[in-house]
Amino acid sequence: GLALLMILPLFVLIFIRRTWAVRTVQIGLVLGSIEWLLTLWMLVQERRMAGMPYLRLAIILGSVAVLTGLSGLILRTKHSSEAADSGRSR
Repeated sequence: GLALLMILPLFVLIFIRRTWAVRTVQIGLVLGSIEWLLTLWMLVQERRMAGMPYLRLAIILGSVAVLTGLSGLILRTKHSSEAADSGRSR
């Protein structure tokens, strides 16, 4: 419930073609990536203390964190190229 309330405004901002909206989504993605890394660290520590395997968990959540962080870069690149294209057509 709470996660949805936090994610929904960022999802809506994706459709607003303003620089501040893109920056807000990028910040949200970076914060999301940091949260995935914190979760990864916490879960690996718990599994290590319990003597359970954790490598697969680390690979999956690490990949999710990296992809979440890269999403902000892709969004920036897409937004920048669209802004440049619209500037050329004027």
